[in-house]
Amino acid sequence: MRGFGFGFGFGFTVGLAVDVDVVVGLAVVLEVVVGEDRKKDSNKKMVIESARYLGNYYASSTEKDKAKVLENFQIVYDLDPNDTQAKQILGIK
Repeated sequence: MRGFGFGFGFGFTVGLAVDVDVVVGLAVVLEVVVGEDRKKDSNKKMVIESARYLGNYYASSTEKDKAKVLENFQIVYDLDPNDTQAKQILGIK
């Protein structure tokens, strides 16, 4: 596990502790829970938290994958259009 802070040109900085096994596990959640199943009350919170964590991870990784940041925060926004961080990252006011 490693900890660090980052900025990704979105006007915010986040500090994270990253465990690679956690990242892989969260990616699996997003692969398995798809489509309308993401909107079910029993899955929604888990999917939002997984996508947010992955979005922050891809923003802070050494490779900085902006497409994956946007993809994951789009998932957050689709499930919670009032999410402040998702709106900020996606440029929605």
